[in-house]
Amino acid sequence: MDGKIVLFAGAGISTEAKGVMPRTLYNEVRHVLKIEDQTRSFPDVMQDFCSTPSGKIGLIQRINDHFDYAYVHTSIFRNATRFHRELATFFPLDTIVTTNWDTYFEDICAATPFIEDRDIAFWEVAKRRVLKIHGSITNFGSIVATTNDYDLCKARLESGLIGAHLKSLLATRSVVFVGYSLQDDDFLQIYGSVRSALKDFHRQAYFVAPEINEQDRLRLREMNLHLIETDGTFFLSQIKAHATTKRCIIPDEMYNDVAELLTEVEEAHSWLHDTYNAKAFPQILYCSWYQDGLSHALERILRLRSTGIYSDLHRTSASARSYDLFAQRYRKLRYYGDSAYCYGYSNAYLYAALTSEERQKYAPGLFFYFDNEIRNARQYARALKRLPEKHKAAFKYAQGVVRRHPYLDSHIMHHMDQLNLSLVADEQDI
Repeated sequence: MDGKIVLFAGAGISTEAKGVMPRTLYNEVRHVLKIEDQTRSFPDVMQDFCSTPSGKIGLIQRINDHFDYAYVHTSIFRNATRFHRELATFFPLDTIVTTNWDTYFEDICAATPFIEDRDIAFWEVAKRRVLKIHGSITNFGSIVATTNDYDLCKARLESGLIGAHLKSLLATRSVVFVGYSLQDDDFLQIYGSVRSALKDFHRQAYFVAPEINEQDRLRLREMNLHLIETDGTFFLSQIKAHATTKRCIIPDEMYNDVAELLTEVEEAHSWLHDTYNAKAFPQILYCSWYQDGLSHALERILRLRSTGIYSDLHRTSASARSYDLFAQRYRKLRYYGDSAYCYGYSNAYLYAALTSEERQKYAPGLFFYFDNEIRNARQYARALKRLPEKHKAAFKYAQGVVRRHPYLDSHIMHHMDQLNLSLVADEQDI
């Protein structure tokens, strides 16, 4: 939870995992070259392909086609990205090193890729980073696949900024290897280099693998690697489940509940404006703006799922408190529209921060007037004419808005998804 972990991710958590694709890239190229020997290393097979008339360009084309095939087949793509979707909401893990070429960490976990030495200058700018030591499919020239590529990559890591930064990370954080095998040249080369550089000062490292034989167990002990014998995605889900019991992280089912509530809010918003207009009932403006705040915050939570920031219970709870404070201050300043909007925003964050059981019991009201949150349309319809008496100053403000905007008998006035918080908050609040 302190974020002092480096995740080292191999092909076993992506398209090359067992059973994900009809053929792994390695077996696909072996089949094309009619190589029956399954003990040949991955770089050697890729080097052999480059010796054919297709050359390196043909190999890159085949790699690109391989990922395109995974992308356009929904079931394959979902299986290839199981680990990434689980990782996305685990906000403490912000540093990933991978030998994979795909863009799944970028697309699904909102990680910023670092591929070249000059990229390291911007390391602290990114909120979540993925160090791609074997290049990326988005930069064909960076891909490390053949024996020659591996030799150049090794030299680059030994002398370049990325290599130096990698050693610094491994020297200061614990390492979790996922998606590798002990026959994996990538893994053996990298880990051997790190152990050699750090000698007796290397930190505890963990090797997550679902199946392993007795011979490999002995090798892990010799390499001082702690074995966690399970599937990588399941391992991560259990880490998150444990953090949930400590009230540090919000379980992922929250996003499903938020999506369902957003649908309810949108339906309530449509009903409100299909049934009433602000010229005849100025008080509905506050309900509309409250619903805008509620829906904008819910949309924001869903849109930023890949970053995991709203899976952080403490951050989400703090956001709920902050917007509630803003709502109260806007109300004192008689900025009633902004106040209603902030109450909606606050309620969305509060809803997300509740436990699953609490969300079933304490869903926010879909309709609003000051000091009145009303759960459903029937209750709101009965209360509508009495609402102006609940807060007369707010009602007069709404009447003034209607007078200034005569088109409100046929149009909806939405609240913009932005606020001037400087009016109600000092630097410490923000």
